Amino acid sequence: MPLAAATTAVTVAGVGSTWALPAFLLLAALAVPLALVDLRVLRLPDPLVGIAVGGGTALLAIAAVADQAAPALGRGLLAAALCGVGYLTLALLPRSQLGFGDVKLGAALGLYLGWLGWQTVAVGVLLAPLVNLPVVIGFLVAGHAGRRTPVPYGPAMLVAAIAATVL
Repeated sequence: MPLAAATTAVTVAGVGSTWALPAFLLLAALAVPLALVDLRVLRLPDPLVGIAVGGGTALLAIAAVADQAAPALGRGLLAAALCGVGYLTLALLPRSQLGFGDVKLGAALGLYLGWLGWQTVAVGVLLAPLVNLPVVIGFLVAGHAGRRTPVPYGPAMLVAAIAATVL
């Protein structure tokens, strides 16, 4: 529970009191279970990622109308597509550690980050590997992973996205 509360507080601080806040709170609510599942079983559940995409799109569409922010919604949708294609390209590289759950999550996070701006997209995408580094080192030191062992990337993507909303 403290992790969920912290995620919510950071989200509210980053997004502020706007019509887009419910969409970002939806993402915050899904972030903790998504991260925990990925850490435990190296999977990002499609139903949760689907809710993040579908619910986020619907809530951001409402926000776009209420705040007259159609360009933000268009940018979010474009960022979702670009992030999805970018992560898919990385996942298809030989010896890639990215799974298709990461690709779908990347597209979902692109929607939210894109709503906030291109700089936020860049920060979220570039911050994820830096956030993941301690996770990888922790797995290696604890003996839970070797050089070729898949490690979860979803939690780092989520932490980076939430951090990018504040930065």
